[in-house]
Amino acid sequence: GVENAGLAALLLDASCHYGQGFGYAPALPAQEAEVYLNESLSDGVAPLKARSG
Repeated sequence: GVENAGLAALLLDASCHYGQGFGYAPALPAQEAEVYLNESLSDGVAPLKARSG
């Protein structure tokens, strides 16, 4: 899973444009996941959550 921006950058560098993990969002109920994905796909970017440490 993608836990932070560093891991997301590694995946992008490897031409992997899809990922999942707590760096993006916690586990979501199906209805909330659908909204999250639709919003992410509308602008082409899934937001990474700010994480300390």
